[in-house]
Amino acid sequence: MIVRPLVVAVVLAGAASLPLVAQSRQTFRTATRLVEVSVVVTDRLGAPVTGLTQAEFSLEEDGKPQSISFFEVRDDRAEPPSLPPSGGPEAAPNTFSNVLPPGPGTATVILLDRLNAAFDSQWFARKHIDQYVGEMRPGDRVALYVLDGTIRVLHDFSSNAPSLRRALDIYQARVSGHYDASMEPPPDMGGIASWLVDPALSSSEFFAQRRSVDTFKALEELAAHLAGIGGRKSIVWLSEVFPLPTGMGRPEVLERMRRATRALSHAQASLYPVDARGLVGAMSHRGGRAYFNSFATIRGNIDTMEIVAEETGGRAFANSNALATSIRRAVNDSRLTYVLGYYPSSMPLDGRFRRIAVDVGRKGVRVRHRAGYLAAPSPAQDARSRDAAMRAALESPLQTTGVGLSAEVTAAGDAVTLSIQLDPATLTLERDGGRWRGAVDLVVAQVLPSGKGQVTASFPVSINLTDDERQHAASTPLTIDRTIRLQPKTHHLRVVARDVTTGSVGSVVIPLRAVTRR
Repeated sequence: MIVRPLVVAVVLAGAASLPLVAQSRQTFRTATRLVEVSVVVTDRLGAPVTGLTQAEFSLEEDGKPQSISFFEVRDDRAEPPSLPPSGGPEAAPNTFSNVLPPGPGTATVILLDRLNAAFDSQWFARKHIDQYVGEMRPGDRVALYVLDGTIRVLHDFSSNAPSLRRALDIYQARVSGHYDASMEPPPDMGGIASWLVDPALSSSEFFAQRRSVDTFKALEELAAHLAGIGGRKSIVWLSEVFPLPTGMGRPEVLERMRRATRALSHAQASLYPVDARGLVGAMSHRGGRAYFNSFATIRGNIDTMEIVAEETGGRAFANSNALATSIRRAVNDSRLTYVLGYYPSSMPLDGRFRRIAVDVGRKGVRVRHRAGYLAAPSPAQDARSRDAAMRAALESPLQTTGVGLSAEVTAAGDAVTLSIQLDPATLTLERDGGRWRGAVDLVVAQVLPSGKGQVTASFPVSINLTDDERQHAASTPLTIDRTIRLQPKTHHLRVVARDVTTGSVGSVVIPLRAVTRR
């Protein structure tokens, strides 16, 4: 292994304009941290409220007033300067990265749900997404993802409407077996619980629970994928969603939902569920049969939507056939945000969830923001915990972005040389004995077409810098060269990096078919 010039540090980008943000990542104690809250303020008609000042905001954590130390207005409503349609430059040949190129506007994921929606609802949602893409405005950066058990990328972030529409053409609605199985009405057993008579009769409840758990797990993975993208992100989730269970499966589903919404909040990703059923009538048709829609079947879905939206600072859209308009409203929500930063007066990192409340001193306005943050202690440093974090990134269907990571590949014969670069702005050092210290866990795995992977290289990287060396950290990445021999039938490589100090993880996928060989 060759490690080229060490220059790794805390966040320094933009230090001149955001001194408090930079200062928060240069602490001597990990307990001193700046909490950032992106706030959307709208009037009664849903239009953004402009011209607010720091003095008009008040903020509480767990009911205790906090002093706002940092205030910024991020306004992307003006038409941006002319940029390439992709929103950034193309990647260099044989270079793979998990870093989103800089571009205008905010980042929005449109998530098409094939797991939790009937065929007709999927088709209806697809039609309206196509309508929205055809009406995209300058500054819209949109990605198209699909949820069908796991999350797949149809098209990553782009402002290029024709390219997005071509990717959307590949998408096809399909029957969800889990959805249909979970929607079968239970038989009338004369007041006797069906599972007491025949355990197989509770299969609809089982499938409802499983798709709920799988959905929240996928949203948690999506949060890890978006964590490294700066600023507020929006996830427009076109789905029928699901009522929360009331039986034995409820605790597991609620725990998954809690983990997912908190992971999204940590990533500053706000969820905007859109009911893909549109305007719901008295009757629905599934499998050639007609069903009467009760209040419970309609309202249960909307209740779940509103819960996840509220927790992440988004909002839900339901009972409307204008899905394209709902998508546009969700995208516009992030075009004007007020960013507040504060140092919590109650400092213990005890693993509790801290509730945040923001108020604006004006009448008739609505304020939306993430519900709070997890006061997580320093990550566990035992081998099992570190391995679990790396394994989750290796198994995730998406690249994770907590650590900025890129790899330049040189292939010759059955060997490849990886030049791995770590973004210094995503790594954290701590002051120790007059020097700046940190550590990164690195793993390279080879993955077969079946999805089975095997770790080829695993090695820690220690960082130990003087003050002078650290001064150059913002502009020079940490670069590690590693040559590995490919196993037969290897389909792609996955490189994972974990910041030991914070537990943040980044991963990048290298499809070997995309590598130009010598």
